[in-house]
Amino acid sequence: MIITGKFLRVSLLLSMCAFFQLYVEAQGEYVDSLRHELEKSKEDTNKVKLLNELCWELAFLKTEEAISFGKQSVHLSKQLDYLDGESVGHYYLGRIYIETGKITLALEETKKALKIDEAAGNVFAMASDHGQLGASYKSLGDYDKATFHFYKCLDMLEKLGNSYAAAQTRLNLANFSLQQKEYGRTIELAQEAGTVFREYEAQDMLARSLSLEASALSKMERWSPSRKLYKQALEIFEQTGNKVELAATLNNLGLYFFDKNQSDSALVYYNQALTIQESLDRKGPACVTLANMSLAYLDLGEEEKSVEAINRSIELGREAGELFEVASMMSFAAEIYYSNGDYKKAYDFFLVSSQLNDTLLSERKMEQMLDIREKYEAEKKEKKIETLRRERDTSEAKSRLVDTVIVFSAGTILLLVVLVIFIFRQRKAKERQRKIELEQKVLRAQMNPHFIFNSLNSIQRIFIEGDEDLANEYISDFGKLLRIILENNGKKRVSIQNEIETLKLYLEIESIRLEGKIEYQFEISPTIDMLNNYVPPLIIQPFVENAIWHGILPKEEDEIGRISIEMHKESDKFLICSITDNGIGINTSLSMKGKSGHNSKGMSITEERLGHKIQVEEIESGGTKVTLKIPLNL
Repeated sequence: MIITGKFLRVSLLLSMCAFFQLYVEAQGEYVDSLRHELEKSKEDTNKVKLLNELCWELAFLKTEEAISFGKQSVHLSKQLDYLDGESVGHYYLGRIYIETGKITLALEETKKALKIDEAAGNVFAMASDHGQLGASYKSLGDYDKATFHFYKCLDMLEKLGNSYAAAQTRLNLANFSLQQKEYGRTIELAQEAGTVFREYEAQDMLARSLSLEASALSKMERWSPSRKLYKQALEIFEQTGNKVELAATLNNLGLYFFDKNQSDSALVYYNQALTIQESLDRKGPACVTLANMSLAYLDLGEEEKSVEAINRSIELGREAGELFEVASMMSFAAEIYYSNGDYKKAYDFFLVSSQLNDTLLSERKMEQMLDIREKYEAEKKEKKIETLRRERDTSEAKSRLVDTVIVFSAGTILLLVVLVIFIFRQRKAKERQRKIELEQKVLRAQMNPHFIFNSLNSIQRIFIEGDEDLANEYISDFGKLLRIILENNGKKRVSIQNEIETLKLYLEIESIRLEGKIEYQFEISPTIDMLNNYVPPLIIQPFVENAIWHGILPKEEDEIGRISIEMHKESDKFLICSITDNGIGINTSLSMKGKSGHNSKGMSITEERLGHKIQVEEIESGGTKVTLKIPLNL
């Protein structure tokens, strides 16, 4: 019996929203029966369904053959004008390309499926398409687009009243929120999904929700409830025989013990997870597990094993096409080589990591260009149709009443002029905003080279002076800062806690580099929910950097510079942040600007993006106070 294209799409959506569970045990007899039917089939829609079914059944076992069946399905569907079959074929190809790391091809195929489904008004299939687009953009590290498509999928499913599929999408969003360090949101989504899975007695799905909730609790250092939920999830996965999720949960348990500073126990669970992942040839998850093992070995002082693990992680990440993960692994490797005193390799790994991030940014820009081109072609086609229609109407009107045509034409031209002016202004405004956002992304992806090389020189100087403890502390802080910047690259917003942690690392590094010439303090209002309130990443750092360079450094050498950072909320819409220094003052600094040659482009871009909601005042006793009004949770 052949499954219809619609049923195929439904079953795939359910598995996709559950984090693309890999069905490694294929039904051999069923596949053989499909091949036998295919040999006897005619060139009709039934053959399309057979090709699509074979494509899906072989998707994770014989990838190349599965792709061949998918392409044959699309080709035959076009010949037969069978849109449903063509849509399913494009969708399956996109799913396979995600698994093999060919994300650009995955986006291309899934967008073709979405275009067909939108024309047909197939809402369930459209929800499936949006979910797959979200997963693709997530792999590219484009979290803004990923969030848009995930929530689009959820909204459509809820309107259809499909509570089970909506719960699976919530689980996907919970996993996404966990990676974004939005732990409160992760727990909320996982619990909502778990309630539905209990009603349906869906044990595997319930266990996934428990594991995600446990991971979020672990990151919040709520150890006891986290361990209890992990144990429940493990028991369920062992009962159902779900090896993919069993390995993922074992890896999460390793992270649990690592966060508790029990690296030896963490390695026990990491090794169990890795054994399962390697047996299933799951290169992407194995890449992450090996990176976690590398950090655990480093924590235990086993540098050789740490280096071996991180190098294996990078190799698997490349094979799996996980560029974003590889960039993070490269950063880890740089930190490890720093700690071992191998500066050349550390520097090489850092450069490769930066290049990979540039590649990811270029791919995102290419996607934006493709989107713009598609919209332009559609608009041009619509205008051509409208022009032909208008010419026909004008010709008919001339035969009846010339004066009416003249009035109508004049009105149309006037309307077009007004419309063109309006569109032009709108596009200029959007281009300006896009330029600002792109500049900020580039600034976040590429740290100030003076800061990087000054830091490297400081590390070398401290080692030469023989202060190994201070050098190790500097390396640790420097590595953490690089890692946070790489993790936040591409994000539109981060929690206030994440922003403060980044500022503290930056100030600590500068304090060590300047040999204690600066001191700093933070005063945070208790009314601020630092985990669940968000600001753009690195929004404050350019102003702190400016205070150091133009306020404190020009002071006398024996004078200690002090920086105070205060934060409080203004209603629920704005964060008020004040940066106060005891430097030479804004007026003196401006008179010296021509000599220093150091200007903060990041500060000027940030000021423009905040709508110039920045107040600068000189302190009579000496120094400068800068006050920022930052929109929250945009």
